[in-house]
Formats: sequence, C-alpha cells, structure tokens
Amino acid sequence: MKKVIRKLEQKEIKLFTEIVSTAYPGIKLTTKQEKDSFIKRIGKILKESKNVQCFGIFDDKELIGGALYYKFRMNNRGEIIDMAGIGLVAISLLHKKEHAAKDLLSHFLNHFKDKKFRIASLYAFNPEFYRKMGFCFGTRFYRYQIKPASFTDYSMKSHLRYATFEDVRKIHECYEEFHRNNHGTCSKHKKSFEASFKSGEIKYLVYEENAKIKAYMIFSQKDISKENFLRQVLEIQRLIINEPRAYKEFSTFLHSQKDQVDRIIIDSHDFDFIHLLNDPRDASENILPVVAHQFATDNTAMMYRILEPKMFIEDILKIKKPEGRFDFTLKIKDTFIKKNNISLNIHISKNKSVVSMGKLSDFVIGIDILNLASWLMGVIDLRKLYSYGLIELDSKEKRKTKEIESMLADIQKTIGFDIHPICLTPF
Repeated sequence: MKKVIRKLEQKEIKLFTEIVSTAYPGIKLTTKQEKDSFIKRIGKILKESKNVQCFGIFDDKELIGGALYYKFRMNNRGEIIDMAGIGLVAISLLHKKEHAAKDLLSHFLNHFKDKKFRIASLYAFNPEFYRKMGFCFGTRFYRYQIKPASFTDYSMKSHLRYATFEDVRKIHECYEEFHRNNHGTCSKHKKSFEASFKSGEIKYLVYEENAKIKAYMIFSQKDISKENFLRQVLEIQRLIINEPRAYKEFSTFLHSQKDQVDRIIIDSHDFDFIHLLNDPRDASENILPVVAHQFATDNTAMMYRILEPKMFIEDILKIKKPEGRFDFTLKIKDTFIKKNNISLNIHISKNKSVVSMGKLSDFVIGIDILNLASWLMGVIDLRKLYSYGLIELDSKEKRKTKEIESMLADIQKTIGFDIHPICLTPF
C-alpha cells in the first residue's frame, strides 16, 4: 500500500513520541513523566509557533515515522532569506529499511520547493545518508579543550557583568546584530533567550558599554569527577561578539579561572581563533609527525541543499555587482529532485546579469546539486572543486589551462563566496 505523509494532529503527537523514544534512546523518553513532558513541550511549540510543523508518514493507517519541519530566516551573504529545516526525523524500528526516511525527506524537500524556498538544511545523524540526497557539508567548527592560562590576562574586565532576566531584550538585540553581520546564521525569537534564563542551568556574562550589550558569553560549570568537587570544567556554549574590545575582557575573565578550572571547552567557527591563545593544545598530548601538536577536534554540523538553483543564483547576482563580461552554462545534476536536472545559462556584464534556460553556451560546467550547494554557500571554491575533479568542463573552443583557470576565477569572484556559513541554531 502507498505510504501517506500528512501533518499530524495534536492527539497523534503521543504516537510520534513513542517512535522518538526508541529511535533516539539518548533523548531518554523512558518513563511516563518524561514522555508526558516531551508531548507537552512539542505541543506547546506547535501551538505557539507558525514556523514549526510536525509531519507523519503512515503505512495504511499506522504511523511509522515523522519529523519536524521548520521555517528559518537565514543570513545569506548579508541578505536575509527563508530557509527550510527538518529535524527529529524518527522512524519506527519495525519499519526501518523500508525507505520511510527517504520518502519523508522527499516530501520535505518538495513541500518547501513548492513554496519557492531556495535552500534547505538539517543536522545529520549520518552525513553519508544525507549526502546521497544532495545535502552538502556546511558549517564546521573546532572544539577546543584548553587551560585557562592559555587565555591572556589583559588586566581589564570593567565592562563585564552577569546578566539577569531583565537583560533579555538587550541580549536578543546583541544576537540579532550578530545575525545580520554573519553569513549562515539564523534569526532567533526573544522567547528562546527567556527560556534559557528560566532553566537556570547556564550563566550569561555580558560585555556592556554605554547601556548597550555588545557581546555575551553563555557558560556552565561541572565537576571533573564525583570525587573532586573543587576542580571543574568550564564549558562555553556560546560566545557572541560584536565589539572587538570584548575579546580582551573575556580573555582576562577566563584566565582568572586557572586556580579552579582544569579545562575550558569552547566551540569556535572561527578558524583563526587559535591566534587568541597562548597554548592551544588539548588534554590528549598527542604529537603527530613532524612535531605537530593536537589542539582541537574538527567537526561538521549543519548540512545544506539547494532547492531552487535558478532563483538562488539570481538572488546572489542581485547582491553582488558583477565585474567583467562572460557567459557560461551550469549543467546541474540532481538524482533526488528530478526537476532540478536543468542547465542554466548565465550571462554576466557590467549593466546586467541574466540567468536563463535554453541553448548551451560555449563553456559548460557540469556540477551535481551537492557540490553546487557547497560552492554557493561559501564552503568551497569553484577552482578547488575543479582540482578535485568534482566538476566537469566542456568547452567547444580549445582553451589553454591558464584561460580555463582565468574563467573559473571570474566565475568564482562573481558568484562564489569565500566565507564559511555559521549556524548557531539547534533544531
């Protein structure tokens, strides 16, 4: 029987919770109290937010899986656009390997493609599985585990103070300013900050200047062992900085914890963060040839997929003022969404840029939907894709290597991007 996918009714969230409890045992939905709390939380989110929906997949009349569909507002090269997201994809253990997850993903992608969303995203339980569906590796970050003394003592922290619930509006404004200035970040609702304060599990340390919060750090502390409550690990969940001078004051604060804190754990999307540290080495003491010190773990997180290639590229060309004059064709291959198997002719000139379909130009770039997303989101340079053999070039004219490199450089400069996306929004 053909599977049916539809939005779940409130009364069906209980059935979905049972599936989630076995699909993700780590969430710990074992007791009735834990399950009731989860049902209440999901129900509240669905009731209060217009940007979250819960869809289920049915085999006959039996619910065999489901997921949450999200709408986000993402910064794309300084422009705020709509982005689709999918999370909590859960399939009944009795119905695994029946393509239910694949069917659900297909529905999700087409659901938002029909709404003209340009891009979709997710956090993958298995990156390989989603790469087969056209999702590229997106956000990356380093996890540092460093000694407090690795931070410099600048003897300055006069602008730092602990925040209270009354600071929620200012903290939210600080984050939104960060969002407007950082590619890949998503807008957040003020309620998410209110909820984090009410939980009481974390502390907010803010940098305030002229009655405005210009930076903040969210952190928590935990004992290194049950046997020693005097030594701790300090974990920084978030470091948001809009004012460069704040770095020195946060550094002073972290350095001053060295008498009680063994290690500071911090995730940084900034690959140059190492230059703020005196000693970036982690606790492993691993040394690789030739005398290379392990300092962090590299992690891949958010994955992206282009839903509307033509519209996405048109939006980019509206943001960027093209330089030079050239024509080329992008021949896009998409094995998951057949409608995306298209060829786009891109004409660049000083006065205007045109993206059209029709007869191929003299210079054709063959690219799959996965690598298209990597390139357009600023994860990888077009020339690097070429050097890896991940794109194919077809030219009617015989072009020398230098001419090809020059052409790719022009295209990269006009349509590519050299800043990796950052995403700080869990879902």
